Amino acid sequence: MIRRFNQALAFRSLWAFFLSLAGYAMAAGFVWLFLLLMGDTLHVQNWWLPAGIVGFWGVVTSSGWRRWRSGLSYYGAVDALGFLDLDESHGGALLVQNRSAQVTGIAYALSQVFLSGPLQALKAVSLLRARLPEDVLTEERLKDLLEGIRAKGSWHSIDTWAGREGDVSALIRMGMVEFSSTKGRLRASP
Repeated sequence: MIRRFNQALAFRSLWAFFLSLAGYAMAAGFVWLFLLLMGDTLHVQNWWLPAGIVGFWGVVTSSGWRRWRSGLSYYGAVDALGFLDLDESHGGALLVQNRSAQVTGIAYALSQVFLSGPLQALKAVSLLRARLPEDVLTEERLKDLLEGIRAKGSWHSIDTWAGREGDVSALIRMGMVEFSSTKGRLRASP
C-alpha cells in the first residue's frame, strides 16, 4: 500500500522534473533567439549569448521560487490579460482593445513558458518529500486504521480517531479516505 503510493509519487516527480527541463529548454530557446536577433540588429558579437541565457535562468528561477514560497503557482489568465472596458462603438477604442489583447496574450503565454521550469522543478522536489516511510509497523497501523474506518461505514467525525491524526492524514494523502474539512468528517473511499 505505502510502496505503491511512494512509487506513484516518484513517477510523478520524475515526470515533473522532465517537464522542468523542457520548460528551461524552451525558455533558453526564446532568450537565445531574442538575444541573437538583438545582437544582429546591434552588430555585436554573440559571445555573450550563454551568459545572457544563464542570467535569465537565474532571474526566472528566483521568480519561480518566490511564487512557490508564497503559495502561488502559475499566473492565471486574469492576472496577465488587461481587460480594458472601452466603449467599443468607437473605432479607436476597438483597435486599442484588440491591440491590448494581442500584447497581453503573448505576455501571458511567455510567463507560462518561463515559469514552467522552476515551478515544475519545485513540484518534483515537493512530491519526493511527500513520500511516506516504508516500514512494516507503519503499513500495519495504516491497514488497521483503514479497516476501522471501513467498519464505521458512512461519514463519521474525525474526533473518533483522536490521537491518530498522522495516520489519518497519510490515508487521506494516499486517497484511501475521503475527508470533508468543512464538517470535520471522513469515510473510507469506495
